[in-house]
Amino acid sequence: MKNKILKLAAIPAFMLIISAAAVIAQSAHDQYGFGNRVFVIQSALEAGKSTNGLWDIPGTPNKDDGNLRGTNWLHMGLWQREAGDPEDRVFRFRAAQGSAVGRYFISIGRSGNWGVNAIDGTGKIEARSRSDHFELKHMGNGRWKIYYKSGMIIAPASPTAKNGTKLVLLPDQNGPHTEWVFFDTATNQSFIPASTSASGGNYSYKGKLEDAIASRHVGSQYFQHAVAPQFNSENSGGKLQAYLNNMDKATEQWTAILNLVNAIKQNKDTEARRSMYQAISQANIKRGSGFAENLLKGQVQKQINDASAAERDTTAKGLLSQIAGKIQ
Repeated sequence: MKNKILKLAAIPAFMLIISAAAVIAQSAHDQYGFGNRVFVIQSALEAGKSTNGLWDIPGTPNKDDGNLRGTNWLHMGLWQREAGDPEDRVFRFRAAQGSAVGRYFISIGRSGNWGVNAIDGTGKIEARSRSDHFELKHMGNGRWKIYYKSGMIIAPASPTAKNGTKLVLLPDQNGPHTEWVFFDTATNQSFIPASTSASGGNYSYKGKLEDAIASRHVGSQYFQHAVAPQFNSENSGGKLQAYLNNMDKATEQWTAILNLVNAIKQNKDTEARRSMYQAISQANIKRGSGFAENLLKGQVQKQINDASAAERDTTAKGLLSQIAGKIQ
């Protein structure tokens, strides 16, 4: 799996060197290995094509970081890359801990305290003097989704990377406009987690998603053993969602979902369980109407709720509850 290279517009190489002062203490587990790296974040719409579509804070920072001061929080957007990668264009990922373990704070600048925040009431993504924490999900090949909470992602307000396009919260969906590429400013290469970069896609479990959903017994070993990067890569086009959506009968679909849940709950990879449950929750779950559906509905809901009660990860637990609630 090869890293992408972000094209530059006449930026001297020495301006991409990270200051030695940007040393960040990692007191929590950094599962992806971001370490002390500094990144520009680019829309996957433009990655490898141009220098457009980078996260930006409005205004022009001067040497005292003028647009990172004051009390007027700034609605972030997309802009083309600038020479020197100023402080309002670079970001760091700091691992969270406690109840937010497994998530990351997105800090602005090489050493500052400002951070990226999601505003529930308006859906805006703002630069503030604090940081929210987010779930980062590697979709394969250096592309990432950024979740604020279950089912809500950071994305452009419209599916474009034009200058001035605002960043907002949107319901989870698929497509390059929902994905981001993190370019390390020291190497100018896209960041790929070591676990997937080293494997080159040769995962320890050799099964394939397309084979698993082609089987009559969809709750197969694939869902028990596939790790998150493998599933995310193989389901990048929403294959599992489409498989469930194409079922004609509610009883057939509910049974398939229950079989999937019973297999997934045995998967030891927390990120894999999250991704798989997330995919199921995104399917168009059919409503029951007849006698057979009413008989089955309560049994399916109970077993999924039992799986939710036994699940230790809060994100996966919430997704299971969401799935059970959609079976009506």
